[in-house]
Amino acid sequence: MTDETIHTLIRDHRDRRRPILQRRLDYFEGRTRSGLPRRLTDGPREIVLENDIAWRLHTMVDLILGRPVAIRAEGPRRDEIEAALDEVFERSGGIAFLQDAATLAHVHGRVPILIRHDDSPLGVRLDLVDPRHAIPLDDGGLIIDVVRTDPGRPPVETIEVIEPSRHRRFEAGTLVHDGPGLLGGLSPVVLLRNLSDPLSHDGLSDVEPLIGLQDELNTRLSDRANRVTMQAFRMLLAKGIEGPESLPVEPGTVWRTWNPDADVRAIGGDAPAPSEERHIQDIREALDKVSAIPPLAGGVVQGRIGNL
Repeated sequence: MTDETIHTLIRDHRDRRRPILQRRLDYFEGRTRSGLPRRLTDGPREIVLENDIAWRLHTMVDLILGRPVAIRAEGPRRDEIEAALDEVFERSGGIAFLQDAATLAHVHGRVPILIRHDDSPLGVRLDLVDPRHAIPLDDGGLIIDVVRTDPGRPPVETIEVIEPSRHRRFEAGTLVHDGPGLLGGLSPVVLLRNLSDPLSHDGLSDVEPLIGLQDELNTRLSDRANRVTMQAFRMLLAKGIEGPESLPVEPGTVWRTWNPDADVRAIGGDAPAPSEERHIQDIREALDKVSAIPPLAGGVVQGRIGNL
């Protein structure tokens, strides 16, 4: 692969793919203000931002990987194979590694896993690669484009080109390493997909179909907050009572009059809005339908069990 091809792929990824992946991560982490309409963000308004996406994905990961995963092999050497694989996963982070991989796959649709090794016995480990900085290649390779920010040093752009038979690393545009493949001609990259997207390296993200509904929910919650803020105050209209302006309005105050036509009416307050509440409930139900959480986990969540 030529240097020109590498830089073309990187430019295309930065311009086209990375903004999409960054948007998915923003919504997963709750940075959803950009999805509100301008009428809410241009002026001093009450803003309500819920994150109905993250807890759904966490529920899915906990359901699938809430317990340690047991690997079972077959054949006469199954004990050796199981011990070796257990050691590799422990060196890579154990159950936390699998949970992180599942979370990234749910968010972005895919996550590359890089197989590295050193000269020590069984010196194999698995590294997760941030999908925002990873460009899968058709031959099973991977380009990793990151900017390293070490303390006390200026940022350095690092490009790692990993092919089955060749491994290169560039720092600040200079080739600093050029050697054989990490696994002696075999592809060292495992592309873990959330849901298969035919004829594409990208799997299907669980975040993407929820973004529009999350924006609609936050918009309606913010509209309700503004309505409540403007209508929550109450005024008392006194009619037929002498001197009410000099009397305090507080709990326990009694107004007395001999006028049989006297009246005190409350004006304002938070009036019920059943259509508004129904619309918000419909949005939440739509999130439940679009979300990939299975009915069992959804039922547990609706039952308010545990810290949910």
